[in-house]
Amino acid sequence: MALLLSSAAAQADLSISNKPTQNMSCNAGVCVATAKKAVLNVGDLQAMLASGNATVKTGSIAKNVEIDEPLTWANTSRLTLDAQQSIIVKKPVTITGSGALTIATNDGDSNGAFATSNKGAVTFWDLASGLVINGENYSLAGDIKTLAADIAAKPAGNFALAKSYDAKADGPYSSVPIPTTFAGKLEGLGNRLANLTVQDSSSGEVGLFANLGSGSVVENITLSRVNISGAAAESVGSFVGESFGTLRNTHATGRITASIPDGTGGGLAGGNEGVITQSSANCMVSGGWAAGLAGEDSGTINNSFASGSEHGGVMGGLTAFEVGTIEDSYSTGSIKTDASVEAGGIAGITSAFALVERSFSTGSITTGDGSFVGGIVGYIDGGAIDQSFAAGSLSVGMNGAVGGLVAGACGCEGNAAINNSYAAGSARGKSGSQIGGIVGFTQEDIAITATYSTGAVNGNGAYKGGFIGFDGEPGDIATGYWDLDTSGISDPANGAGNVKNDSGLTGLTDLQLKSGLPGGFDPKIWGQSPNINNGY
Repeated sequence: MALLLSSAAAQADLSISNKPTQNMSCNAGVCVATAKKAVLNVGDLQAMLASGNATVKTGSIAKNVEIDEPLTWANTSRLTLDAQQSIIVKKPVTITGSGALTIATNDGDSNGAFATSNKGAVTFWDLASGLVINGENYSLAGDIKTLAADIAAKPAGNFALAKSYDAKADGPYSSVPIPTTFAGKLEGLGNRLANLTVQDSSSGEVGLFANLGSGSVVENITLSRVNISGAAAESVGSFVGESFGTLRNTHATGRITASIPDGTGGGLAGGNEGVITQSSANCMVSGGWAAGLAGEDSGTINNSFASGSEHGGVMGGLTAFEVGTIEDSYSTGSIKTDASVEAGGIAGITSAFALVERSFSTGSITTGDGSFVGGIVGYIDGGAIDQSFAAGSLSVGMNGAVGGLVAGACGCEGNAAINNSYAAGSARGKSGSQIGGIVGFTQEDIAITATYSTGAVNGNGAYKGGFIGFDGEPGDIATGYWDLDTSGISDPANGAGNVKNDSGLTGLTDLQLKSGLPGGFDPKIWGQSPNINNGY
C-alpha cells in the first residue's frame, strides 16, 4: 500500500517518532513545528498526554504530520493533530482510557487528507470516547451489527470503526449486513473487518453495504478474507453492491461471487458510479461481468490497483465495463479460462466517453476460442486509451482476436482513440484469429497516434501484423511503430495483416527504437533512457 501514500509521505514534515525532539516549540501542552522538517519524540508527547490535553501542529512552516512510532495514552486527555495538509498514521495509536482524538487536515492549505497505512490504525477501547475529524463528531462502533443499527437510525451520520473486528463470530449473513442506503461517512481509522461472509439469495445489490448514496464516504478500512455471494444479485462487491459515493484508502481480500451469466462482481464494488481512490483488492471474482475493483464503472477510479483473478463472460483487471474514467491505476492479476470471453488487463469493454489514462497492466491472459483479449481493453466500443501500457502475455484460441493493447477497436458508440501508449507483452492466437502487436482488428472511427509495440506476435491466425491484425479502416493511424526484431514480424510491409504497407505503420529495428524517439513522439510526454523500460 506504499503507492497509495507516496504523495503524502514524500512531504511528511512533522514526524512523531522515537528520535529526539527537534525544531519544535512546545508550551502549555501545544507543540508547533518551527522548521520544514521537525520531530516530536513520542515519549515526550506521551508525557504531555499523561498530564493533560496535548496539541501538535505543523503551523505555517511544515506541511504534514506523520506518526512513525506507536503512541498510546490511558487517561481522559484529548490529543489534537493539526496539519496544513495531511495526517498519516503509520504505526498504531491506542487510546486505552476514555481519552479523545481530534484530527484537522488542510488547515491553511489544500489537497491533504487523513490517511492510515497498512501498519497504522487508531484504536479506541472505550466506545464513549470522543472523535472529531475536521470539525465533525463521529460515533464509535465496535462491530458490524452495532454499526448497522447506528446507520439505520441515522443514515447520513458520521461513524468510525473503533477497533478491528473478526466477523467469524457473527456466522454467515443471509442478507446484506447494512441494507440502509448510507449517505454519511464511515471512518475505518485503519482497522480491519475480517472473515465477513454474506450468502444473499435475493436480487439487488450485495456487499457489506447494499448501496452507498451520493455524498457518502467510506475510508481507511480493510475487509480481509471476505466471502460475499449473491445467487440472484445484480451487483456484488466486498464493500458495496452499488456505489454513488467515495471509497478512499479501502482494501479487500477474499472471494466475490455474482450470478452467471447476468450478475456483476467487483473486488470492491459491484457497480461504481462514484469515486474509488487510493484503494486496492486482491480477490477471486466471478460473475457474468467480473473485475478486480468494480464490475461496472461509470464513475472514476484513480490511484488504485488490483491483483486478484476473475472468472466470467466479460472480465477486466480493474473493471469489466468502463464508461467513466480510470487514471493512474494498474492491475497485476492474471486471467485463465477455456471459455469464449472478452477480457482486458484494465477493462473488458469500454464505451463512449470512457477514458483510461496513465495506467498499466502486467498480468497474463489466456482464453478459449472466439475470445477478444487486449492488454489494456478487450474491446473498445468508443472511448480512449492515453499514456498507458501493457506488459503481460496474451493468448486466444481459434477464431478470436488479440492485441497487445486492444483486441478490437471501433468508434461505433463514439470516437475511439489510442494515444501515447505501448505494449511489451506477447500476443498469440490460433487459426482463424486476428493478431496484432497493438490491436487485433479495427473498424470505423478509430484513431491511433504515437504508439508502439515490442512484444512477440505469434500464431497462425487468419490475419497477423506487427501492429494490427486486420485494419478495417486503413489510413486512420497517424503514427504507429512495431519492433521488427522482437515481434517476429520482420517484413516492414506487414504492419497490418490484411494491408501491405498500411499508411501510418512503420517497422523499426530494435536498435532504431532504442536510439531516439520515433517521429511523432512528443518529448514533453516521452523520454528515453538505457536504464528504463529496457532502453525503449
